[in-house]
Amino acid sequence: MSDIQYARSIALIGSGIYAGLGMSVDMLSVPSIKVAANPTSVFRQVYKGGAKLALSSIIISSGAYFYHYYKTRESRSLYLGLLILSNAPYTKFFIMPTNNRLFALDDAVSHDIKTNHSTAVSPASLTSIYKTEQALALLNKWSKVQLYRTASGLVAFVVGILYI
Repeated sequence: MSDIQYARSIALIGSGIYAGLGMSVDMLSVPSIKVAANPTSVFRQVYKGGAKLALSSIIISSGAYFYHYYKTRESRSLYLGLLILSNAPYTKFFIMPTNNRLFALDDAVSHDIKTNHSTAVSPASLTSIYKTEQALALLNKWSKVQLYRTASGLVAFVVGILYI
């Protein structure tokens, strides 16, 4: 197998992993997070696992697409590499602000849980209900902006399979 074939294979595997991660987050994780007793805590755990896999698949697949372009001058490889790579700044500017708000809300909820052990309805438990409603609103916003990442990964994967 030549280095061009290896680059194509690595690009497809990386973008396929990225697409699969995005679809599983959209279809499995987000609905599960929304019904959890403490959605922000579950979101944080999903984020910890998903962020590393997403970033590594972005770097590997875009690098392989760029290498494929360098060797073949096939413009589709360049565009697919740019499409996958665009997820890094997109995440920084459009998703991280919502992530940070969810993390701050999780810290506040965790603090409320630690300081209020009462099971009776109290102002503190009403505050937790309000925070859960805030979390669900933020998760709805997050899932909408997440769709770009899922779509771009899926497009890069399918176009890569069909045309490079």
